[in-house]
Amino acid sequence: MLKALTVVVAVAITVYCVFDIAHTSRAAVRTLPKAAWFAVVLVPLAGPLAWFLAGRARHEEPPPPGRQRVVGPDDDPDFLWKIEERERRNRRRRDGGPAAT
Repeated sequence: MLKALTVVVAVAITVYCVFDIAHTSRAAVRTLPKAAWFAVVLVPLAGPLAWFLAGRARHEEPPPPGRQRVVGPDDDPDFLWKIEERERRNRRRRDGGPAAT
Protein backbone atom coordinates (compact mmCIF):
# COMPACT_ATOMS: atom_id res chain seq x y z
CA MET A 1 0.00 0.00 0.00
CA LEU A 2 2.82 2.42 0.86
CA LYS A 3 4.57 1.70 -2.47
CA ALA A 4 1.37 2.44 -4.38
CA LEU A 5 0.91 5.71 -2.49
CA THR A 6 4.51 6.69 -3.26
CA VAL A 7 3.97 6.02 -6.97
CA VAL A 8 0.72 8.01 -7.00
CA VAL A 9 2.35 10.96 -5.24
CA ALA A 10 5.35 10.88 -7.60
CA VAL A 11 3.08 10.83 -10.67
CA ALA A 12 0.88 13.60 -9.26
CA ILE A 13 3.88 15.84 -8.55
CA THR A 14 5.28 15.17 -12.02
CA VAL A 15 1.96 16.02 -13.69
CA TYR A 16 1.68 19.18 -11.61
CA CYS A 17 5.19 20.23 -12.65
CA VAL A 18 4.47 19.61 -16.33
CA PHE A 19 1.42 21.89 -16.16
CA ASP A 20 3.34 24.44 -14.10
CA ILE A 21 6.11 24.56 -16.69
CA ALA A 22 3.58 24.90 -19.49
CA HIS A 23 1.88 27.86 -17.79
CA THR A 24 5.06 29.65 -16.70
CA SER A 25 6.29 32.36 -19.05
CA ARG A 26 9.68 31.89 -20.68
CA ALA A 27 10.99 34.95 -18.84
CA ALA A 28 10.11 33.44 -15.45
CA VAL A 29 11.90 30.10 -16.07
CA ARG A 30 15.37 29.96 -14.55
CA THR A 31 18.50 27.88 -15.23
CA LEU A 32 17.33 25.87 -18.31
CA PRO A 33 15.01 26.45 -21.26
CA LYS A 34 11.41 25.29 -20.87
CA ALA A 35 11.90 22.34 -23.25
CA ALA A 36 14.75 21.02 -21.11
CA TRP A 37 12.64 21.34 -17.95
CA PHE A 38 9.95 19.15 -19.53
CA ALA A 39 12.56 16.41 -19.87
CA VAL A 40 14.04 16.99 -16.41
CA VAL A 41 10.73 16.66 -14.54
CA LEU A 42 10.22 13.19 -16.03
CA VAL A 43 12.95 11.90 -13.73
CA PRO A 44 10.95 10.62 -10.73
CA LEU A 45 11.09 12.83 -7.63
CA ALA A 46 14.48 14.39 -8.47
CA GLY A 47 13.12 16.16 -11.57
CA PRO A 48 10.18 17.88 -9.88
CA LEU A 49 12.39 18.73 -6.90
CA ALA A 50 14.90 20.35 -9.28
CA TRP A 51 12.09 22.32 -10.92
CA PHE A 52 10.86 23.66 -7.58
CA LEU A 53 14.35 24.59 -6.39
CA ALA A 54 16.15 25.76 -9.55
CA GLY A 55 13.73 26.28 -12.41
CA ARG A 56 10.71 28.04 -11.08
CA ALA A 57 10.69 31.76 -10.40
CA ARG A 58 10.63 32.47 -6.67
CA HIS A 59 8.05 35.24 -6.98
CA GLU A 60 6.00 36.99 -9.59
CA GLU A 61 7.88 39.61 -11.52
CA PRO A 62 6.60 43.16 -10.94
CA PRO A 63 5.17 44.88 -14.01
CA PRO A 64 7.75 46.81 -16.00
CA PRO A 65 8.09 50.52 -15.16
CA GLY A 66 5.80 52.72 -17.17
CA ARG A 67 2.91 50.27 -17.13
CA GLN A 68 0.30 51.24 -14.61
CA ARG A 69 -1.78 48.85 -12.61
CA VAL A 70 -5.30 48.52 -13.99
CA VAL A 71 -7.85 50.03 -11.67
CA GLY A 72 -11.62 50.05 -11.74
CA PRO A 73 -13.35 53.16 -13.10
CA ASP A 74 -14.63 54.10 -9.65
CA ASP A 75 -11.00 54.33 -8.45
CA ASP A 76 -9.84 56.52 -11.34
CA PRO A 77 -9.98 60.23 -10.36
CA ASP A 78 -9.99 61.38 -14.01
CA PHE A 79 -13.00 59.20 -14.79
CA LEU A 80 -14.87 60.47 -11.73
CA TRP A 81 -14.03 64.08 -12.62
CA LYS A 82 -15.40 63.60 -16.17
CA ILE A 83 -18.65 62.18 -14.78
CA GLU A 84 -19.06 65.13 -12.40
CA GLU A 85 -18.30 67.60 -15.19
CA ARG A 86 -20.86 65.93 -17.46
CA GLU A 87 -23.48 66.07 -14.70
CA ARG A 88 -22.78 69.79 -14.13
CA ARG A 89 -23.21 70.52 -17.85
CA ASN A 90 -26.46 68.57 -18.00
CA ARG A 91 -27.79 70.36 -14.89
CA ARG A 92 -26.95 73.76 -16.43
CA ARG A 93 -28.76 72.84 -19.63
CA ARG A 94 -31.83 71.68 -17.71
CA ASP A 95 -31.88 74.81 -15.59
CA GLY A 96 -31.54 77.07 -18.64
CA GLY A 97 -28.08 78.37 -17.79
CA PRO A 98 -25.20 78.70 -20.26
CA ALA A 99 -23.71 75.34 -21.28
CA ALA A 100 -20.03 74.88 -20.56
CA THR A 101 -17.78 74.13 -23.50
